[in-house]
Amino acid sequence: MKYSLLALSSLLVLPLFSCTLSFSPSVAVDAEKRQLTETVRKESSIAFTAWGYQGNKVKANLFTVNRDGSDRRKLTSTLNIIAAEGNITQPVWSPNEQRLAFVQLSANGAYVVYAVNADGSRLTKLFSDDKCSPISPQFNGVWSSDSQNLVFEKTCPFDDPQTGYGRITELYVSNTTRSGQTQLIRRWIYADVNKIESNIAISPNGKQVVFFEGQIAYQMNADGTKLARLAALPDSKLTRYSTFVWSPDSTYIARLDRYLEKPDEQQIYLLNTNGKLLNQAKTRGSLGTVRVLWSPDSTRLAYYQQESPNAPFTEGNIYLLDIKGGKPKNLTQQRDTYFGLSWSPDSKQIALVTKKQGIKLDLINIDDSGSISLTSGFSAIFNPMWSADGQQIAFTASELKSASPKGNSPVFNLYVMNRDGSGLKQLSDDRDLSVTNFVWQP
Repeated sequence: MKYSLLALSSLLVLPLFSCTLSFSPSVAVDAEKRQLTETVRKESSIAFTAWGYQGNKVKANLFTVNRDGSDRRKLTSTLNIIAAEGNITQPVWSPNEQRLAFVQLSANGAYVVYAVNADGSRLTKLFSDDKCSPISPQFNGVWSSDSQNLVFEKTCPFDDPQTGYGRITELYVSNTTRSGQTQLIRRWIYADVNKIESNIAISPNGKQVVFFEGQIAYQMNADGTKLARLAALPDSKLTRYSTFVWSPDSTYIARLDRYLEKPDEQQIYLLNTNGKLLNQAKTRGSLGTVRVLWSPDSTRLAYYQQESPNAPFTEGNIYLLDIKGGKPKNLTQQRDTYFGLSWSPDSKQIALVTKKQGIKLDLINIDDSGSISLTSGFSAIFNPMWSADGQQIAFTASELKSASPKGNSPVFNLYVMNRDGSGLKQLSDDRDLSVTNFVWQP
């Protein structure tokens, strides 16, 4: 309310002085910069996937919409994806902000990769596997810096006759400028429960990949060349599963090792691309999972440490681990169930969802200068995400007592607000039964 009153008073006062105001060249330049910034902010868009009625059927589609709610566009109307039979993964923007890549998942096992222009033109099928039924509904895909090629992996399960367990992971590179130009780079077959497994981590610049094969960690170029071992780490023989997470600038790697005998405990290692150990910490995660997120400046890793180990999804704190060394820093200093971590682009703040005193979206300063609550009144909040200019935060949320027309599931809408919590605006509308994924234009 105080912001609206202030804005109103400014409108009332300005005309009284408009006849005597004059601008120096520097002021004029500043005004021009502000106008340009406002124009950029208005035109910056969000891509999102949602379910909505088309006729008497619920279908999944990919959309773009400006941050002010204008110029909504449907990009996948020709795919005819019935929600009961398939879905669309979170899309990935190309670095030039002109194209989006995504996967159409089908209940019958089909896995289809598409690329499409941001205006909905040139919807191109890049790859298709009719018998996959992927283990994860997430799309692990990265664009090349020139926005021409797409590096992606898919992981599909299979029944090994000896172990009864197995998964096949494949790495591909696709030339997105035309259909039928997708090349298989490497295949991994995991069926031995005694061997270390890992994700296939693609660097953000699309140039390198790290992974485990057998008992050894490797790094290679995304085209399959220059395969090299990474240095062995302490306690690595006790590991059952490793997760690799690249830093945003593709110069560091976080490795999360899960222990065989203590699956609720993990070791976090921070490494450079040569495998040199820079820092490490031991942590605990519910049911063997740890939530981690690199700062945009690639200097620190934020992670959630569970500190009440007697039950799943118990309370903990957010810690920071620095690549320069030193002990982990307890950032939050108050036990809560934290999730949805999102760094500000300047690496000075983290937006996160808290649960202890009702579902809230909070903002905490990294320099220990405090935190503020941005919004409440929702029964659920997911995936807060900063805009590239750091001025706004988008998220999906369900209002209290909100339900779909059939009353059997909550409705998740897409919202955006200013970084101080003002200007909350709903971007999805009555055409959307529920928003499933979204991502800001870079």
